[in-house]
Amino acid sequence: MMCEWLEGNNDGELVTVGELRQKMIGMVGEDAVYKTRTIKEQLKAKYGDHVLFTSSRGRTDVICLRDMASFILHEKWQSDRQQNVHDESIRVVSSAADLIINDIKEKQYMTDTYPTTTEISDTDNLKDWIPPLLLLLMEKIIPDEVKRLALCNAIVQAARPCSCISPVLFGVAVEMDHTFGSKWLVTELARLGFSLSYDEVVRYKHSVLQDNSGMLREIDSYPQTFTQFAADNVDHNVATLDGKGTFHGMGIVAISTRSDNTAAEVKRVAVKRVKKRCVTDVVCNKGITVHQYHVREKHGLTELSFHPLHSLTNAYVLPSMMNLDILWSSGWLFPDAARPKSNWSGFMQHVSTGEHSSVSQVSLLPIIDLNPSDLTCIHSTLVFVEEQAKHLNIATPCVTFDQPLWIKAVDVVRAANLNVVCRLGGFHTIMSFLGSVGSVMNGSGLSDVLETVYGPNVVVHMLHGKAVARALRGNFLVDAALTVLIPQFTDISHICCECVFVQTQQWCVVV
Repeated sequence: MMCEWLEGNNDGELVTVGELRQKMIGMVGEDAVYKTRTIKEQLKAKYGDHVLFTSSRGRTDVICLRDMASFILHEKWQSDRQQNVHDESIRVVSSAADLIINDIKEKQYMTDTYPTTTEISDTDNLKDWIPPLLLLLMEKIIPDEVKRLALCNAIVQAARPCSCISPVLFGVAVEMDHTFGSKWLVTELARLGFSLSYDEVVRYKHSVLQDNSGMLREIDSYPQTFTQFAADNVDHNVATLDGKGTFHGMGIVAISTRSDNTAAEVKRVAVKRVKKRCVTDVVCNKGITVHQYHVREKHGLTELSFHPLHSLTNAYVLPSMMNLDILWSSGWLFPDAARPKSNWSGFMQHVSTGEHSSVSQVSLLPIIDLNPSDLTCIHSTLVFVEEQAKHLNIATPCVTFDQPLWIKAVDVVRAANLNVVCRLGGFHTIMSFLGSVGSVMNGSGLSDVLETVYGPNVVVHMLHGKAVARALRGNFLVDAALTVLIPQFTDISHICCECVFVQTQQWCVVV
């Protein structure tokens, strides 16, 4: 009892051995207390080098304790040691658990924003998020880094369910909800400790809708980044049993590519975590403004004018890409069974080396709840694209449509005098070109040649611009066959040569 008082309950006052003996006498009586000399021997036996007897201000045998932190820790550990190995193991694990849980509770976490995709995927950030002692323990148990970080996130979230947001568990919950749309799945994973709750996912969606930082906040403006837009039909069968109540609207995306050919990291802005609100309040003023279109259809198309064909016969320099086309075509003249010639896609993959533009970022923009074929819907889409381009410092935006919508969009742009360039989508451009080839080559025997490889019903679709994959490969095979046959039959008719020349030139345009 006196040692406990001496170590921590004496308010830092210096006492002598005699004063210590008198305090002990007051507690238990003189008959049960050692003599002064024996008390000094007992103190030396207990504290060793940690106790010192000195003189101060005329007082002798003043007791001084030094380096007591290490002594107390060692003494506590030794006094609690168990003789039984099993009991000792339990004590060690319990002590480690106490240290880890205190480390988890003392860790500071931010709950006012949701983790970004960078914070979820960055291993260094995840290691900083996990308490050091817990991470050290899991490193001794689990060798795989991904599993180790995921389980550490699950442990911290289970220990502090209301005062932290685990990046990994948050990402799992959002991904499962986005992929499967199952409330039961997310709830079951949350019950097992593998994700956040479904209520938190719903709150995250509400927070995203209430975010007022801008639709294209993660995209750099021009000229650092070039952004073009694409719009098309969006269909969602919300009631497939009877076919009623299905959604059919206009969807818009923004495709951004860095102009400096550097794969810089995309800006990730954290979503502020706010409380859930009524759906009608959340979606208020969050959509695209509908602009009524009152001009009659095809009014703008009447203003279009085309230059005469002879104005396109000016001399021009073929792009260097044509040399690769000639090189690939000449390979058919030197067949080698031991080294089969690759198709165009494989050839391009082999020769396309060096620096390339960075991967484009696709951003989903609001959906217009109108019939996409309606001119008012198309007009609202074009006005919205024009407004978003101003925020990105783009003078004249470019937007692509499929063929039916593209014709109407061109009409609206001309009639409403909008500063927007409408382009036909890349896939529909190829379809239109393939259909043009089938129309120009009708009656030339092209269909008969293709039927040696493809079925008759398929060839009909190929010549009309459908079955794009088959049509591309079929036309490449025809081009390769003609490349080999033309030098062998020098007396080929002028008409056949002209047809081959037209087809070859059209393929050059595509390339």
